[in-house]
Amino acid sequence: MKAYFRLLSYLRQYWLRLVMTVFSVLGFAALDGATMSLAIPLLAVLFGRTDQAGEARESSAALPDPGGVISAVESRLDALKEMILSGGPQQALQRIVVLIIVLFVLKAAFDYLQRYLSRSLEQLVVRDLRNMMFDRLSELSLSFFQRNKAGQLISCMSHDVNNVRAVLTDSFSKILQSTGLIVVYLGMLLWLSWKLTLMAVVLIPPMALLVGWVARKLRRKNRWLQNAMGEITAVFQEAVSGIRVVKAFGMEKFEQEKFHGQTDGYYNQYMRTNRYASLSSPLTESLMSLAGGAFLLYGGSKVLEGGMSAEHFFVFMVVALRVMSPVKALSNFNDILQQGLSSCDRIFRILDSRPDVTDAPDALPVSSFQRSIRYEDVSFSYLPETPVLSDVSLEIRKGEAVAIVGPSGGGKSTLMDLLPRFYDTGGGRITLDGKDIRRYRVADLRALVGIVTQETILFNDTVRNNIAYGLTDMPLERIIEAAEAAYAHEFIQAMDEGYDTVLGERGTRLSGGQRQRIAIARAILKNPDILIFDEATSALDTGSEHLVQQAIEHLMQGRTSLVIAHRLSTIQYCDRIVVMDRGQIVQCGTHTELMASDGLYSRLYNLQFQTAK
Repeated sequence: MKAYFRLLSYLRQYWLRLVMTVFSVLGFAALDGATMSLAIPLLAVLFGRTDQAGEARESSAALPDPGGVISAVESRLDALKEMILSGGPQQALQRIVVLIIVLFVLKAAFDYLQRYLSRSLEQLVVRDLRNMMFDRLSELSLSFFQRNKAGQLISCMSHDVNNVRAVLTDSFSKILQSTGLIVVYLGMLLWLSWKLTLMAVVLIPPMALLVGWVARKLRRKNRWLQNAMGEITAVFQEAVSGIRVVKAFGMEKFEQEKFHGQTDGYYNQYMRTNRYASLSSPLTESLMSLAGGAFLLYGGSKVLEGGMSAEHFFVFMVVALRVMSPVKALSNFNDILQQGLSSCDRIFRILDSRPDVTDAPDALPVSSFQRSIRYEDVSFSYLPETPVLSDVSLEIRKGEAVAIVGPSGGGKSTLMDLLPRFYDTGGGRITLDGKDIRRYRVADLRALVGIVTQETILFNDTVRNNIAYGLTDMPLERIIEAAEAAYAHEFIQAMDEGYDTVLGERGTRLSGGQRQRIAIARAILKNPDILIFDEATSALDTGSEHLVQQAIEHLMQGRTSLVIAHRLSTIQYCDRIVVMDRGQIVQCGTHTELMASDGLYSRLYNLQFQTAK
């Protein structure tokens, strides 16, 4: 239950609304009990027993009465009953009817208030959880997203948060209401017959034990169900995002069978879980029916013996039946509560995650660099005992253009990802003007770096906002200048609404070359000191590649640039070319120098040249 109490702790900041909710719930419960208590004088009037207004309930003398509280309450209630029944039967009936109407109207007002306030609390907490989850996810390092599937995270944000909403709506507010009603009803039952009430209480421990056993089963199975729903979401997302590949390879049937396998597994596990969820309510009802039978047997005997009035016994039975409703409701909430607690576990696992890359307590600001970037014996691995980089040393001087080339899997992209601290080195260090980059603020360090990748990420927003991403209040003139420098202004103007055209999800309205030029315009507008191009032209056709290459060369002027490329013909203009293989630097020099030596670079270049022929 730690997860549940932690969830409730998010209500703390809305304490005033919470207090009003509790007050309205307790008011509703008290008024509900009051309306039921009017059945005693009503029955007395209808059956002509007003002269027996003081006819006693079963004596409560055997109950402990500290300070005479019970006796005082009983005398007040008897006095109120006598006042209601004073005068003729017609007058008494009118008083009772007016009281019933007033109490029902007040009860309805309290019911409305508690429903409205509890739902507002629910939505406030759900809003806060969604915001905190998004904030935490945006802060976490890339390694977290490599360990967790996007589908699982999306499922957590939607499905699990909805389960939490159900806990707050169907559990928190109704638990309060049900508990309040149970307290009121038990008070009435004790007042009417404490012996009959004690008989009912005897059944609570075995019922609680059985319901608790079902609860533990439900929670374990619900946790599996939520993971299975995340897998379904992940398979669905992969199929939809890769639908072009699915259709190109005729794999529709394969993907359908894979998805059906996930949904079938979910259904089978859900039905196994449903066995326990469906058991909760019948189990409680069966126990309560045993209590009802005992009431009838004992209470009916007391009425026949004259030890209890018929109207008191009738009201006792009505209240006893009514108390079954909130008790049953509490047991019904159990499956919702267990499902919600499993969701809480997944949500709190995200909220409790911490980024691997963080600022040092005494982190320094940085706004530019003056001399060089140095990799000093840098090692790195994503998995233990599987090195990606091994003792890499490299110096990049300010204003220099350095190309990183080599076979796939050689560690080129990883080498570049370490510079903006997407990951931290496993060994060695990277320095900026002689200082370890871990001494600088992460946000300041990343502000120095502009990145253009093979997979261009554009947002479902206007061209203007995509180019000016992260730069608020940027004048349109500056955005146009950046687009012109990236050779993008011409095709942007030709679009329906120019710079106000919405690009669609991931920029699907544009070609690959157009998307790249938008990304380059974004980098130009950011005006970073350091540029990283990671296979920026590898997925483009010859015409688009030529335009993008021109934009890249324009952007690189006067900046420190790192270029990762497989097409060696596109990086001959670089000051130096670094050749990597199996996580190590195996060659370094200009294009002419590397071609003159019989090494990996010349073999790769000749292979590409022969293939091009």
